[in-house]
Amino acid sequence: MNAPWSYMSGERAQQIGRVLVEDCGCNVSLLETRPHQVMDCMRAVDAKTISLQQWNSYSGILGFPSTPTVDGIFLPKHPMDMLAEGDYEDMEILLGSNHDEGEDLCSSFNKDNCFGSFIDFIDYAILSNTSVARDKRRKSIFN
Repeated sequence: MNAPWSYMSGERAQQIGRVLVEDCGCNVSLLETRPHQVMDCMRAVDAKTISLQQWNSYSGILGFPSTPTVDGIFLPKHPMDMLAEGDYEDMEILLGSNHDEGEDLCSSFNKDNCFGSFIDFIDYAILSNTSVARDKRRKSIFN
């Protein structure tokens, strides 16, 4: 599974949550002793503010502030552990890609170096592959 942006650890989710609480003007220091007061404060924050403030925790391309969290309930274990243990439902899936799909990502890259940033992203996205496989994939993308 080479999609590290598609989930996060519980620790990372808590870090992001603390930043969001603080950025929304609620007292993050009360989280341990009076979490209900923090929740009351967050419930009073309008949705637009929360939607905008969540991006203060954005960590670069595909570093989304909200993803499924390895929490022991919804996502019981790290996805790679579940895959290795065969702990998943066996079902048919449909996979594919689109010609020039990467062009949509260019808006996230440095405008002066879009191509170089895209290459860096490709290397990141297929990090688990060997350099030979990455080079082959690059050629298939750019030829």
